[in-house]
Amino acid sequence: MPRVSVILTVFERECFLRRAIKGALDQTFTDFEIIVTDDSNKSAIRRICESFQCGDRLRYRSNARRIGAPLNLRKAICEARGKFVSILNDDDFWGPTFLEKLVAPLEENSNRVIAFSDHWIVRENGEVDDITTETNTLLYARQKLPRGEIQDPAGLILHNNGLPLAMASLFRKDCLDLSLLTDNIVGAYDFWISCILAVSGKSFFYVPERLTYYRVHGSSETARRAWNKSQPVIFIFQELLRHNWFPQMKELIKVKLSQAYFCGGKDSLLFGKKPEARNLFFRSLETKCHYKPVVGLVLTLLPPVLTHKIWPVARQ
Repeated sequence: MPRVSVILTVFERECFLRRAIKGALDQTFTDFEIIVTDDSNKSAIRRICESFQCGDRLRYRSNARRIGAPLNLRKAICEARGKFVSILNDDDFWGPTFLEKLVAPLEENSNRVIAFSDHWIVRENGEVDDITTETNTLLYARQKLPRGEIQDPAGLILHNNGLPLAMASLFRKDCLDLSLLTDNIVGAYDFWISCILAVSGKSFFYVPERLTYYRVHGSSETARRAWNKSQPVIFIFQELLRHNWFPQMKELIKVKLSQAYFCGGKDSLLFGKKPEARNLFFRSLETKCHYKPVVGLVLTLLPPVLTHKIWPVARQ
């Protein structure tokens, strides 16, 4: 059995896939399998996988109908044979020593549930963006994080969302309850898995090197705009409170939930869905009293022409 299962997720997009597969195959650590899990059942994607001709090292699987990112991921992990799992999206790619440097800390200590690294930001053409990379590391509070075990995994996740789980981490398969991967979490599955691993009681390990490459482009999930894009994050914070997973951080979770409601209200207002926006602003205000939801509520009561005039200032 391979020690590592690489779950490479893809939906319809094929332009970056070869680079992602090649980066995974070129690892200096070789005890792994790659499962390309295709939620679009696209023949062109299957052909790309078959063109590598690397036997059992790489296998393609697909779903007869689209089931969404979390369930697509869950099905692939169910089929994974490795002790450790790493998730790689089709538009990102790895440097050659990524697995080698993350497997070692997990093999050294069975109480470590996940190892992760920093990463580069690259443009659509794969060119490294040094300035954005430095800004990203600073934004997620990894700039002063030393090598070794993270003393406060919950703080890392909830304060800073500082764990790049998809494309820059490796975790123990048996520590992830796959029944928790439901379609409610949509594109926020990486944050949700981070929370699940943080509540396991096991430690996180950080390798302060940029070992992978995160591609920024117009068709990424991050760039997608939708009126309900905040719903998965709202669901996650609701679940954290319902399960009382991090009781010492209950007030912080309420603040984060209130912020998520507010962001959802802004998105709904931007797409002209005023009743939905009003409901979300009310829920934000109920969860944690703050002036921003009040401003949002006022905007839902104004005529559209005034809303659009005030919007550029109010959305800050």
